[in-house]
Amino acid sequence: MAFHRNAPQLSGLKRSSRRVTTSDSCLPPSMYSRRFSLKTQKFLIVLALTALVWIVFGQTAHFDWVGYDDHDYVYRSGRVTSGLNFSNIAWAFTHFHAANWHPITTLSHMLDGQLFGVNPGLHHFSSVVIHALAAIALFLTLDSLTAKIWRSAFVAAVFAIHSLRAESVPWIAERKDVLSGLFFALTLLAWSNHACRKSLARYLIALLAAALGTLSKPMLVTIPFVLLLIDYWPLDRFQKEKIISLILEKIPFALFAAASAVATVLAQHGQIDTFGFSLPLRFENAIVSYAIYLRQLIWPIDLAVLYPHPEKFFPFPIIAGCVALLMALSAIAIIYRNDSRFCSPAGFGLLACWSR
Repeated sequence: MAFHRNAPQLSGLKRSSRRVTTSDSCLPPSMYSRRFSLKTQKFLIVLALTALVWIVFGQTAHFDWVGYDDHDYVYRSGRVTSGLNFSNIAWAFTHFHAANWHPITTLSHMLDGQLFGVNPGLHHFSSVVIHALAAIALFLTLDSLTAKIWRSAFVAAVFAIHSLRAESVPWIAERKDVLSGLFFALTLLAWSNHACRKSLARYLIALLAAALGTLSKPMLVTIPFVLLLIDYWPLDRFQKEKIISLILEKIPFALFAAASAVATVLAQHGQIDTFGFSLPLRFENAIVSYAIYLRQLIWPIDLAVLYPHPEKFFPFPIIAGCVALLMALSAIAIIYRNDSRFCSPAGFGLLACWSR
């Protein structure tokens, strides 16, 4: 059982009448309230997260299609509207769909097409359900990794109704983002369980969740690196196991990521001109985009469906400021990595949003 290096010792605390098992978390549940049982607290939080998602996004069940690319993804695609069958399933894995290769996302659209036809409200409803499951999975993941149940609930609630989700959830063509978010959280949850009680079955479950997420949206190519990060903190595996073994166990995850990256380049070749800009220009834009996204997480203004490439270099003070911000945040994270005041689920919530 893996414990956070700064976790409080239980020997000096009053013994609880409830027996604490390793299934609750791999960290001591010293922060849990004793007014309600742990299972009751989690159940109430799950209900609250579900209600929050429905209050904010349930109205989309009355929305129509988005006239941008919903037709390519769903209602004008004969394969999708004809539903699930062997031929369509094989097609989803062997063909590109709307300039993407995301067979799990395509299969989810096919399932909706089989169940609901071309009724946009019910397709929206499916996306809301998936997003609610993603918020719940994120809460369970943060709680498993940190044993701070109410902080985990708060971060999951912010994720559930954050303004940045106002693009992914109501836009049916962005089902890939909602699905990948669910599988991303499930991957981290499965990995936390594997790290606490290592077994081949738990490892394969984490690998399966990562594969499904990558097959939903190639954005999850970052998963191998994210797993290494949580191995370092809060799982503290770098102190207990050889670094080379931690890297080797990520190889299957990296292979899935590499295959998805190659497929994405092939699918979008000729569709999106990403190679018309010089490498320095693209690198500079990436740095500024990181800073802008961090600002949107905290102050979500100037949101848009698409953010066209500026096609020119930014002024040097802007580049220097963005670099300084990213370096400062990284330095703070490293310096205070062992300080319990700064070790909270907020960092993982940021990671969950950023990695998508």
